[in-house]
Amino acid sequence: MTIYRTLDRAFASQKLFKQKVRHFGSQILDQARAEDRPVVPMMGHPYHLDPRINRKIPDILTSLGVDIITDDAAPVGPDPSLGNTN
Repeated sequence: MTIYRTLDRAFASQKLFKQKVRHFGSQILDQARAEDRPVVPMMGHPYHLDPRINRKIPDILTSLGVDIITDDAAPVGPDPSLGNTN
């Protein structure tokens, strides 16, 4: 197997993983809408998932009935645009 073929497989796997994460994010948003629950986007660096750093804020929010979605799980269309930022 050549390095190019290996890279192609790796990129395809990464793309599939991202699609699955966004699909899961869509499911969270759909369920939250159906149950009229608020959703908070959790943005930041991966180490912010550490409870010692984030002070368990995600746990506090979810205990209050708030769903949390990470930036990588936010569903985007095929052409995400920042054209209208208002």
